[in-house]
Amino acid sequence: GNSVLPLQLNEKEFYFTDDISTHIAVTSERPELKGLRISMLHNPSHLEIGGAVGLGKTKSKIDSGKEALHLWIHGDAALAGQGVVYETTQMAHLPDFSVNGCIHIVANNQVGFTTPEALGRSSPHCTDIFKIIGAPILRVNAYSPEEVVKAGQLAVEYRKLFKNDFAIDLIGYRKYGHNEVDEPSFTNPLMYKVIRGEMKGCATNYAEQLINEGVINEKVYEKMKKQLEEHLNKEFEASNIEGLEKDEKGWIKVDSFKDQWAGISPFHKKGHIETGVEVGKLKEIAEMTVNIPDNIKVHPLIVKGHIGNRKANLAEGKVDWATAEAMAFGSLLQEGYNVRICGEDTVRGTYSQRHAGYYCQETEKLFIPFEQLKPGKFTVINSFLSELAVLGFEYGYSLDDPKHLVLWEAQYGDFANMAQPIIDTYVASGEAKWLNKVDLCFFFLMDKKEQDLTTLQPESADI
Repeated sequence: GNSVLPLQLNEKEFYFTDDISTHIAVTSERPELKGLRISMLHNPSHLEIGGAVGLGKTKSKIDSGKEALHLWIHGDAALAGQGVVYETTQMAHLPDFSVNGCIHIVANNQVGFTTPEALGRSSPHCTDIFKIIGAPILRVNAYSPEEVVKAGQLAVEYRKLFKNDFAIDLIGYRKYGHNEVDEPSFTNPLMYKVIRGEMKGCATNYAEQLINEGVINEKVYEKMKKQLEEHLNKEFEASNIEGLEKDEKGWIKVDSFKDQWAGISPFHKKGHIETGVEVGKLKEIAEMTVNIPDNIKVHPLIVKGHIGNRKANLAEGKVDWATAEAMAFGSLLQEGYNVRICGEDTVRGTYSQRHAGYYCQETEKLFIPFEQLKPGKFTVINSFLSELAVLGFEYGYSLDDPKHLVLWEAQYGDFANMAQPIIDTYVASGEAKWLNKVDLCFFFLMDKKEQDLTTLQPESADI
C-alpha cells in the first residue's frame, strides 16, 4: 500500500535490514562446485518455523525447472517440541508441496536451552517424527568428521534415488551457554563439568587423530590453522562498513533486489500505476470459466446455480465478487504472471462461490478452466488441514519470484489465528526487518456472524 510517511523519512528509515546478524539471509556462489548456489533464508527466533518457508521457496524453484535441494537444520529440543515440524513433515509426499525429499540435519546438543533430554520429550529420540514418512534416520557422532561426511554423502544419494526425506542425528554437545551471557552450569552442572573438564574441541581432537595415524604432522597442522585464521581475519576486516559496496547515493548497496527481483525497489511508489484491462477481455475470461467440455459431467446444482447465474449476470453486465476474482486471475495469467491459490476448500470456495475447478460426477476428474490461459501458470490447491505450515510454505513460495501471485485462503478468523506466528514473524514484519518483498495475499472469509467460530454467541449458533 501507500506509505503514510514522508518520502524523505521513508528513504532514510526503510532502506536497511533491521534485525540481529544471525537472522539475516546470505547467499554464496561456489564456482568450484559446478556453480552451486547456497542460500540461507532470513529467519526469526521461532526455531523450526523457517522450515516451511524454505520448503516453499525450494518448491517454487523446482516448479520453474531448476534443480534445488532443501537442507533443514534442526535443534534437538525444538525438533521434538514444536508442532510445525509435524505439520511440515506431512507435506513430504503431497504433490503440491513435495520437494522430492528434504535432508534434515539435527544439531543434537542433548539439551534444550536449559532443559535436559529426559524432560524435553516423551519419545526415545528427537528424530522419531520422521518415522511417519518412512525416512531413514542416521545417528552420527559429531566428534568424528569423517563419519559425518559419509552420512552427508549417503543422505544426498538416498534422496536423489528415492525422493524421500533423510535425517542425520548429529549427536554432539554445546560448548558454551545458549547465548553470550548464559552460564550453563547454573542449570546443567554435571553436563558442563564433563564438557569443560574432558572434551577437546572437534578440530583439535581430529588433528590429534590424524597426527597419531601419521596422515599429517604437527607442523602441517599448525600451518593449516594459521592459514585459516589469516583467511578469517582478512574476511572480517573486509566486512567493515567502509569496505561494503555503495550505491550512487553513497549508501550501503542493498543486494536484495537482483536476478529475478531486478528492478524492484524497497521504496514505496507514490505515482499512479495503470492496471486496467479492457472490458471485452474481462468478459471473455469470465465466460471461459463457465464453458465446460461435454466430457465433464458437472454437478446439476453447480450447473443451475454457479454456471447459470454467472452467464445470466454477464449477459446483463453484472459482476459479483467471485466473477471479479476470476477476471483478475485470468488477466494476470494472460500477462505472464503465475497464480497459486491454496487453502482449505479453495477449489470450491468456502461459500461454494469460486469453483476454480469442476469435478466430473462420473470420474472425479478435475477440470480447471484457468489452465487454458497462457503464458502464466495457474495452480489451485485444496490443502491438507494445516494453517501454520501451509502459510509458511506459501510465503516461501512467494519469496522466489515477483512473477508469482501467491494467495492463501483462511476460513474465518479462527483459522487464520492458527497461522499467527507466520503472520507476525514473516508477513507483517519481513519487509521492515529484511527488505523482503513478497507477492502474498490473504483471503479471510468473514461475514457478520462468522468472524470467529468460537464465540458461541446465541445469535450465531443453534442452541
